[in-house]
Amino acid sequence: MNRAVWRLARRELTRHRIRSLFALLLVALPVAAISALGVVSTSVNNLQSQLEENVQATILYFGVPVHQDPPGYAINTRGGQLPSSVDVPTAVTPLIPDDDIVTLDADLTVKIRSSTQEVFATLRQVDTRDLTASTPITTGGRPGKGEIALTQEYARELGVHIGDSVQLYYDSHWTRVTVVGIGSNLLAPDQLVTNDDTLTVGTARWIITGPTPIDWDTVKALNERGFVVESAWVLAHPPPLSKQYPDILADSQAGAGAGFSISDWLWTGGLVAAGLVEMALLITPIFTVSVKRQTRSIALTAAIGATTRQQRLLVLLQGAILGFLGSALGIGIGSTAAIGYLHHREFLPTIPWLWLVGTALLGLFLGIVSAWFPARSAGQINVIRALSGRRAIATQHGRRHQFRRFVFPALIVIGGLIQLLAVRETRYLTFVGGTGLFFLGLIGCAPQFIALAAYATSRISLPLRLASREVRRSSHRTVPATAAILGATLVTSMTLVTVTSNTMQNYARQARVGPQASILVGPRNLDLATDADYRQLTAARERVEKIVGPSATAPLYAVWDSTHMTYLLADIPPEQECPLYTIPNADETPAIEKQYTDDPRCESFFNNSWWERPELPSPDDGILALVDDGNYLETSGLLTDTQLAQARRTLAEGGVVLYESNAIVEGRATMQLWGWDGSNNEQILLEQMQLPAVHALPYTFPYMVLSPAAIEQFGLTPVQVGTLIVPKNPPDAFEADEVRSTIRAEYSLLRAIVSQQRPVEVLTPFLLSALILFILIGAVLLVLALASQETRDDLGTMDAVGAPPALRRRYAAAQSTLIALACSPIGILGGIYAGALSVHITASELHIPWPLIPLIVLMPLLAAFTGACAAPRRPRLTRRRD
Repeated sequence: MNRAVWRLARRELTRHRIRSLFALLLVALPVAAISALGVVSTSVNNLQSQLEENVQATILYFGVPVHQDPPGYAINTRGGQLPSSVDVPTAVTPLIPDDDIVTLDADLTVKIRSSTQEVFATLRQVDTRDLTASTPITTGGRPGKGEIALTQEYARELGVHIGDSVQLYYDSHWTRVTVVGIGSNLLAPDQLVTNDDTLTVGTARWIITGPTPIDWDTVKALNERGFVVESAWVLAHPPPLSKQYPDILADSQAGAGAGFSISDWLWTGGLVAAGLVEMALLITPIFTVSVKRQTRSIALTAAIGATTRQQRLLVLLQGAILGFLGSALGIGIGSTAAIGYLHHREFLPTIPWLWLVGTALLGLFLGIVSAWFPARSAGQINVIRALSGRRAIATQHGRRHQFRRFVFPALIVIGGLIQLLAVRETRYLTFVGGTGLFFLGLIGCAPQFIALAAYATSRISLPLRLASREVRRSSHRTVPATAAILGATLVTSMTLVTVTSNTMQNYARQARVGPQASILVGPRNLDLATDADYRQLTAARERVEKIVGPSATAPLYAVWDSTHMTYLLADIPPEQECPLYTIPNADETPAIEKQYTDDPRCESFFNNSWWERPELPSPDDGILALVDDGNYLETSGLLTDTQLAQARRTLAEGGVVLYESNAIVEGRATMQLWGWDGSNNEQILLEQMQLPAVHALPYTFPYMVLSPAAIEQFGLTPVQVGTLIVPKNPPDAFEADEVRSTIRAEYSLLRAIVSQQRPVEVLTPFLLSALILFILIGAVLLVLALASQETRDDLGTMDAVGAPPALRRRYAAAQSTLIALACSPIGILGGIYAGALSVHITASELHIPWPLIPLIVLMPLLAAFTGACAAPRRPRLTRRRD
């Protein structure tokens, strides 16, 4: 009989493929998310996945005895003094296992240039005494002095092969090296490092490799010698609290595995909770509907001798099969996506087999538990009533309903009181807990809400009367769907109110300047820029305009000093200086600030807001001043027509345009060029002159603008840092990404910086989250569409009396609409209430996006029509079996 039950379970899954596939995907979703999190987290955190197979730890010399937490953070010094540099093999080898060794592993940021291309990369240097510990070379050999091993991507991008030579820029000079190998990392020998066998304070250049892990006792021994250790074994197996440093625990208020691993476990817990909610609201109703439709089949198996246990096993086997297949599918999807992401980020993927096994067990658990309660119902089928065509399972009403009637309303009241208390006392975590109780209470009251809505609509029309009766009678299907819709509308409406209020608060009162979007295309490295870079710049500008459409363009010139040896500034006379800059903690004393609110000298103090920064791409650090004759300022859109005319006139006179008025006295400003003396011990004034000046730039603009004549007087040489492109029609996010990727792929010597108004950036993740919530609502209502195909006595009765198809469609539409919209107003009002409190606790101004609120019910309304169309057609005069 057990073998027959197995065959019946498989037959049921294959006969109803749509329902089975939907349940399979619902099981696979949380499994895929947790699998991807495990693979990414393990690969990023585990040193073995980032460096090489046998790496056990990295060490950093701190110069004094230290205390550290397991991940290597929260360092406490213990006093005492150690040498400023140590011989690492001599100091570390006695403390680590005998079969482990210490090798040099210095990462340098370098430029690699071939005859036509240039890349910016991180170079790993390896100890020539033990090259076997290095990342394996797939093609060619390992590098020696004057040689290098490239990755396949860099070799293809540079257009070089084994035996070709490339230029390597490091330590402020160029060196020509030969490509001898292709591997998974950029490798070069340790001759590039000046301190060959020493580790100085703050320089992480050594790793411990070998087969034996570095345990916590070894870490503590290295701490005594001044080394901070990040051990792969300790990260994976944090020591108990009793073996950690008490002072570190007191400072960090965290236990074993604090830091990144805590975040991983929080994400995992959240995903598991989401999976359990999905199980209760989505997967279980599918099995409940399945049991309803299998009532006659299950009764037949009971009639030929199946026991109650075998009746339950018939449903549990379906859950187990879907859980197993969903786990396999989810692990495959999640792992594949994670590996693709890691390859994109240039990490070596590590497969956490134990994590994936646990995730597979979770998927199997979801499948079995989702079928557990429907299986119990299957064991309670009245065989005679089922075979006669009457209702076979009687819903048992008892204390459970009495308990639910009082507990969930109490949670609403308690959660609301906690929210009000948290708002009054400004306690954010308390507010989050109160909101969770408030939402849980509302969702738990879904049966009362749907029953009330059904009672209120039962007297309107015949379709609504039939629909309300069916909704109350089929609570196994309507209550989970209604609860899911209520939860989705709560979260969506609260998110809308919170994000909109924060966005309006940040931007409604700000006078933002600059274009809505702009693009700066320029050389990747100005120090290394040649004529080839600027030839590409002309072609790149035309290529960008093909993507974003007609645009205004202007070259951007600047005085450039990447070494920061010189500084150009406008001298502010003492009498023009704002006193608030000299008063300690003036920004924390409102009374003092109020005295100078109307002082013109302090205008920049009160207007220096990050939110008012011009929306223009910022070039690299190292710019002393911009050089312009007015074309850049006109294209940028920073100035009004009057300000632009003043700026052009001043620049034509050989002057300077400033972002501060304090430095201007009678239309002129004292410009100073400072630099370091010959010994680099102090700064000295190199040049000073008075120039015509005007205050026309915004206070938050980061650079002053000098005329070409003024730069020539200082003896400085301007360089072109790029071309500013301001499209007439601002590009969307997809066009901005296309600009970046096109410049990166087709013009390797250049880069593109795209600047867009921040409200779009703020709303993008919100819109994505809203889309996910709408998909959740659609998934819930897909359950309703599947359930609408369930054989109903009402449909059979209407067929028997010759009801027209229009009545059947109105009946199905009324039922779906009632389920979809019964709790939507309550969810919207509850979400607005919680969102308003969250806005109030942050002292922001409330903005309710009324035009967007109706979008929350858009998906339920569409699903209502879907449910109407899914109503099954039957031949007329179909007789009811009872």
